Amino acid sequence: MGTPERVRDIRSPVSTPSNDGSSPGDVVKIGNTFFFAASDARHGEELWASDGTPAGTHLVRDIHPGPEGSGMRQFAVMNGVLYFIAFDGGTREQLWRSDGTPEGTRPVAEQGPIVDGASFAVMGDALYFAGGEGEEVSLWKTDGTSAGTVLVKDFDPNGPSQLQRLVHVNGTLYLVARDGVHGKELWMSDGTEAGTTLVKDLNPGGADTWFEQMVEFNGALFFLAEVPGHGAELWKTDGTEAGTVMVKDINPGIDPSFPYNFQPVGSTLYFSAYHGAFGYELWKTDGTEAGTVMVKDINPGAEFSEPGNLQDFKGTLYFTATDGVSGRELWKSDGTEAGTVRVIDVRPGAEDGMSSSLTQAGGRLYFVPPFSLWSTTAELWTSDGTAAGTVALRNFSVGSGGYPIRLPEDPVSADTLFFSANDGVHGLELWKTDGTLPGTVLVVDVNPPDRGSAPRFLMDVNGTTYFVATGDSGTGLWKSDGTEAGTVRVKEGFSAPFRELRAVGNALFFSLQSSSVFELWWSDGTEAGTRRIKPRPGWSWSPSWNLTEVNGMLYFTSSAGGGGSELWKSDGTEAGTVQVKDIRPGSSSSLPQNLVNVGGTLYFTADDGVNGLELWKSDGTEAGTRLVADMVPGPGSSSPSLLTVVEGHLFFTASDEEFQREMWTLDASGAPRRIPVSAPGASGSWPEMLTGVGNTLFFVTNTFTTLELWKYDGMSEGATLVSRGRFEAIYSLAAVGNTLCFSAREAESGTELWCSDGTDAGTHRVKDILPGPLGGVERTPLLGLPEGLLFFRASDGVHGSELWVTDGTTAGTRMVGDIAPGTRSSDPRELTRSGQHLFFRADDGTQGAEPWRVPL
Repeated sequence: MGTPERVRDIRSPVSTPSNDGSSPGDVVKIGNTFFFAASDARHGEELWASDGTPAGTHLVRDIHPGPEGSGMRQFAVMNGVLYFIAFDGGTREQLWRSDGTPEGTRPVAEQGPIVDGASFAVMGDALYFAGGEGEEVSLWKTDGTSAGTVLVKDFDPNGPSQLQRLVHVNGTLYLVARDGVHGKELWMSDGTEAGTTLVKDLNPGGADTWFEQMVEFNGALFFLAEVPGHGAELWKTDGTEAGTVMVKDINPGIDPSFPYNFQPVGSTLYFSAYHGAFGYELWKTDGTEAGTVMVKDINPGAEFSEPGNLQDFKGTLYFTATDGVSGRELWKSDGTEAGTVRVIDVRPGAEDGMSSSLTQAGGRLYFVPPFSLWSTTAELWTSDGTAAGTVALRNFSVGSGGYPIRLPEDPVSADTLFFSANDGVHGLELWKTDGTLPGTVLVVDVNPPDRGSAPRFLMDVNGTTYFVATGDSGTGLWKSDGTEAGTVRVKEGFSAPFRELRAVGNALFFSLQSSSVFELWWSDGTEAGTRRIKPRPGWSWSPSWNLTEVNGMLYFTSSAGGGGSELWKSDGTEAGTVQVKDIRPGSSSSLPQNLVNVGGTLYFTADDGVNGLELWKSDGTEAGTRLVADMVPGPGSSSPSLLTVVEGHLFFTASDEEFQREMWTLDASGAPRRIPVSAPGASGSWPEMLTGVGNTLFFVTNTFTTLELWKYDGMSEGATLVSRGRFEAIYSLAAVGNTLCFSAREAESGTELWCSDGTDAGTHRVKDILPGPLGGVERTPLLGLPEGLLFFRASDGVHGSELWVTDGTTAGTRMVGDIAPGTRSSDPRELTRSGQHLFFRADDGTQGAEPWRVPL
């Protein structure tokens, strides 16, 4: 094997600065550290930490290595530890925890449930969350350890519980769920299954009650609920059936008052509500019917003042509203009609001076007046609560789209406001302010101007590597034969970002997609031969995806001319681009997915509106496109997925009528046959990571209690266990000649590279690249070659993230080259074999991310 070399420096090291920014999310403070999610060109959206200075702002961990990001969301803090949902590139989102260090940022429980993310609630020393998939979720809790992550209650084992709205009130957890007997109702829990009980069936029988706006006030839970005979009104509960009552029928009868924007201030709960005679106005309650009254009819009569953005500021209620003369402006109230007054008319006259943003920090209010997308600037304002103390603080750039200033709903610092803004130079980045102009400063430029061409979508087309890259004149389609002279631009000037590339014969198909542009293209490798394919004159595509080659024809999912998303095919010409079959006639969509070529026949999943989501196949004709089997008879769905071909045989996962998720194949007649996997979990064995090695299928099962590696050779009736309970996590499987290799994590050695001959005794760690609990192998896809070589990303603690190779032996496992010398990382990705070269993207630290190659 040769030495890595850069193929061509496509983009000059100094280019026009990017104005994208890192789009930081809301900030969470733990001690003196501020945590937030932000995105840069190399890592995508990941977890960052800051002490409020540029030098003290850093990436905590690249959870999902590469530019895709981990999509982290739903922050919560318990006992000084940050909890959140993230995706590390495996098969599902998980609950993670972080203490601010790379080694302390890890999944809470590798075999834990899929985290629904509806809401978190901290009660005592446990974090409560909804765990499961779709509507079939249960109540779980965790103390931050794997062993302490346990199921509290499965409300409806045979149906959707639709668990949501977790709220902790004075030592009791409240939530909304279905149990299969009652509809969606209010429940309470002390953290045990026995102590998780229905509070009250507000809508008796199986019908749902609608709940919104749940908030703690004076030791009770106040909420919006809609029950028979009344509209959506204000309710409260003390956790008993007798103590669960409507506070007041504000808008009497079946018409709703829709109370919302709850904000406690001292011993008063303020909110907005509708009354037929007064419209939407400001109300308050002390928890009694008599004490629930309108504060003031700000916009007299039936017109709406629509109070919003309610804030407890220094013991006084501040909010936004309109009195019908002025636009939406800043108001305050002491709870009396006379004491409810406008603070300032930011924009005199009927024009709004306040938008939906109002927050506070350091004894000051902050807001952004409305602005036009055609404006060049937007203003950040601050207020001490008086007209004289309400002033414009700083202008920011509206730019080319998006919101230029984003204020957090729940500020985290007692004296400083952290927010995201675009100054027109750095893009949308993290800023802070103390309420003064000198104190309004950029914290850090997380996503500085791009360097390098950032090659992506690498695709081999009969020995030529095609890719997308950004040169000095813009983004375009490129190709390379592995030499600098043979690395040339095919075409540039496309109207939308690239979405997917697929080789068909000697040609390349690719799709483009933006919010308003959906295009399908074909290329023979020349500029003149790169053309857009239209479905027919006057029609336009919806998004086109699932590009799959079968017998020299491209199959894909799309819609055109007002129809639903169906199965299409193309030979690269407009005349040869046609819908194969309207599986679900009309404007509805069958949404074909999981397209795969099985010996010249296309298999896929679709929903025809009659049989649910099931397995289909097609020979490319309308008559030859048909349902393989209705595995769950009637409108129910088996939801086949992970369609994988091994030596001409199709394997996939699917659910049966008992909701058991198992491994399936097709028998000699073409009918689905379940492959027995012993000791399945309560909901099946949940096979993942289906990978063919020769004529053997390997896969991983995760029953949420143990992780197992299995194999199936087609000769026996059922699958054979390879290894059970040995690994905390398995991340990626790859065939290396006739051997299976994979990245996996053990408690003692962290994430390293393993190989297996299909037996437990023959499953061994190849090399301990970075000794210790972290391990040296990154959670990125592995590239195995038939010659018996495997390429992967790793760091040995001396060098940064670099390209490594192994032949399956300890001695044959080495770093291919130190592309970014020392501890810096070249961040290799997009590994693609083309002819006798391995192409990939890497950054040597001087020229930016460019295309590289290694002779094999």
